[in-house]
Amino acid sequence: MRRAWILGFALALALVGGCATTKQSFVAEVARRGSYLDASFASSSGVWRFLFPASADCAAVLRPEAPITYQPGGIWGRFYSPEGTVCEPAGISNLDRWRRSRVEGEGRPSSPARWEVVHRDNQVLLLRGRFALASRIGVAGTHDIVAMVANDDVCRPVAESGAATLVFRQSGRPAFLLGQCPVVAFARPL
Repeated sequence: MRRAWILGFALALALVGGCATTKQSFVAEVARRGSYLDASFASSSGVWRFLFPASADCAAVLRPEAPITYQPGGIWGRFYSPEGTVCEPAGISNLDRWRRSRVEGEGRPSSPARWEVVHRDNQVLLLRGRFALASRIGVAGTHDIVAMVANDDVCRPVAESGAATLVFRQSGRPAFLLGQCPVVAFARPL
C-alpha cells in the first residue's frame, strides 16, 4: 500500500505541471483493448499512458482531444472530465518512468512468468497470468495480473508460448522484457 501511495504521489508531482488543469492536458488517443481502454494523455511533461476499465464513466472522460484534470488519489490517481465524471486507471504504461531505484548489490532481476492470451488485436496482445517482477513498479497481486505486449513478429511467438522469463532492467528502455519482448503495460484484471 505504501508503494502504491508513493508511486501515485510521484505521478502527481510529475503531472502537476501538465495535467493539473484542463488547459494543459488532454486525451491524445484512446483504443479499446478487450475490457480496457488504452488512453494516452498529452501534457507539458510528455505523454502518459494508462489502461482504464471500459466503463461508461471512463468512456465519458476519455474522449479523444477532450480536456481532462488529473488529481492524486487511489493507486495511480483519478482523471476527471470537465463535467466532473471520474475515471480511475486499472493499469499503467510508461513503465520506465514507474520503476523503483536499484537495490544495492542487486543484479538484473528475473523470474519465470506464465500466462494465457486473453485479448488480441492488430496492435497488442493482453496476457493474463503471473508476472512477479511487476511488483518493481508498485503493482500488487502479481500472481494474477495482465501484461500488454505488441502484436508483432518479436512478441507474438513469446505471447503464444504461454511462458518465458520476465527480466526487470534497472535503467534504459524497456523496463521489462518478457523473453525478447518488451512489456508495454501492466494492469489489474477486469
